[in-house]
Amino acid sequence: MKFEIIKKYKVDSYLNKKLYFYHVPKCAGQSIVKNLGVTLKSLNTWGWSHQLHKEIIENKNYIEDFYRKKEKQFPTVPVTPKNYTASNFYNLTKSCYSAIPFCFGHTPYTNYINSDNRFTFTVLREPISRAISNYYFWIKKGFIDKKTSIEMLYDKKILEPNLMTKFFSSFIDPSVENAIENLKKIDLVTNTENISNLMGYLISHWNLPNVILTKLNNTQEISNFKIPNSSEIFSEYNKDDLVLFKESSKLNFDFNSFSKDKQIENEQYYSIFTDEKIFNNSHKLIFKEKDLTFVTEALSKIKNI
Repeated sequence: MKFEIIKKYKVDSYLNKKLYFYHVPKCAGQSIVKNLGVTLKSLNTWGWSHQLHKEIIENKNYIEDFYRKKEKQFPTVPVTPKNYTASNFYNLTKSCYSAIPFCFGHTPYTNYINSDNRFTFTVLREPISRAISNYYFWIKKGFIDKKTSIEMLYDKKILEPNLMTKFFSSFIDPSVENAIENLKKIDLVTNTENISNLMGYLISHWNLPNVILTKLNNTQEISNFKIPNSSEIFSEYNKDDLVLFKESSKLNFDFNSFSKDKQIENEQYYSIFTDEKIFNNSHKLIFKEKDLTFVTEALSKIKNI
């Protein structure tokens, strides 16, 4: 298994603010939230970022997936497959937020109210790779047929075009300009190339253990499945996101400035989260420095998760 050891830096003082993560779909968010959730009590606003097309909502696999999650994770919350959006779930559960140190979800920017002045952050991804990953995700879930043309999926909004722009502006009236203005109001903006740096920043300022970072919820490409002119197709339906991603790079946090000349903290504890229950029949583990070699050797022996 591929993993990376993230060690925290010495900082002048720790931050006591609670955290909120604007989790854009298919932007490596699972790796962030699961690893932080090992040591921080967390609350997820379950659901999609937008109302799904009826062809997905009426899909047998989607309905079964919904009720399986509902039964395990929020049996008393009155949501249905048709209104299963993160915004809806947030509105039903926001009274619980004040006591939770770390909250996150696919709730679009304008739907989340930061009433308790949390430290907010988000991660963006190169739009074409994000769109392709999202496409494969729906196929892997069995919600769409890989034989259906991508153009048709976008035209019907079974695949949502320009999702990042809409996430930070509006799904009804999307605007790159408005998305940029809203991104400016978020405390820390970065991209998927800087996940390791982001984790180092967070564990340093919130006094958390070092992290062994593993890649979670990785949507593998379907074997031997090639899409003619796929880059052109995804580019055509995500033009706004391409502009947004380029413009938002000016807002990216300077992690080099943060870590420059800083010493590594002598932290005795580490945390890890994996997709499989590897240690003591659990997905997560907190362990001491003396056990680091044992844990990394165990991870190295696992080829695929």
